[in-house]
Amino acid sequence: MMKQFAAPIAIALVAALAVPAGAQNAPSATAYYEAALSAMKSLPQPAYVTFTATVNAEGMGFAVIPEHHVADLAIGWGDALKPQTSWQSDHRTQTDTTTILTEKGERLLGESPLWDPTWNGAYDWLRYGVFGSQQPQFNANVKADATPAPSATPVQGGAIKTIAVVSAMGAQYYRITDGGSASCPSGAPGHALHLSAVRDPSAHPLSDVVVEAGSLRFCMMRFSIADSGVVGLTGFSELHFNDAGGYWMTTDATTTLLIRAFGIGVKKAVLRFSYRSFAFPASLPDSLFDFPEVTR
Repeated sequence: MMKQFAAPIAIALVAALAVPAGAQNAPSATAYYEAALSAMKSLPQPAYVTFTATVNAEGMGFAVIPEHHVADLAIGWGDALKPQTSWQSDHRTQTDTTTILTEKGERLLGESPLWDPTWNGAYDWLRYGVFGSQQPQFNANVKADATPAPSATPVQGGAIKTIAVVSAMGAQYYRITDGGSASCPSGAPGHALHLSAVRDPSAHPLSDVVVEAGSLRFCMMRFSIADSGVVGLTGFSELHFNDAGGYWMTTDATTTLLIRAFGIGVKKAVLRFSYRSFAFPASLPDSLFDFPEVTR
């Protein structure tokens, strides 16, 4: 039912924006948001994507560490943690599977949302955060051959993801206010909206978006990060979207983290991700995505 009304909502908003100033009231902030969400849900998704990803870390180092053929993440200080790390990726949308080839030549299964620059990946990033339900490994003495302790993996699957998306992004879960004219990261004109959760902010973390004026697509999304525990995280992630080969992709992302120990902020880290060299092949070998050693 939601898809059925997606186009009329967007068309109605475009028509309202085209009416001369003063002819009628401007669309509400909620109308902008609902039209953008509808536009995003109707975007075509590539069957396969290949790309290069790079992360630049400030305040801490970053590393991709193999854990039973799965790409795990480490941030902190240590021999293996560098200010810049790159990897090659292959993504298959049908199975929501990403594999990465590290700088050391290791092919690993990527289960964090940061491995997936498609709009489906943005959904996961919003719902699960940059690390998914995996927690990053903190270690002041990480060695190049260190193997982190096992950690949980984010829930995958189309039906579960759809429920999560509705819960995380539905307009009914937010108070939405108008932020006025704004620029998209590409420089295109846009419109800013501010959001605050009606309840349960941890499940509804979206705080700011910019909607591209011409297409009504989100060109920027920002959401908060809050995690409890002896070593906890607070901060925010910001995703930037742009056209790549006719698809609307995440091209850049920034995660700013304040790392706490026993409730006291002890370190700030900024992770800047870039996704480049996109290609959209008609197919890729199944063997690239076959990890029989990994159980989900």
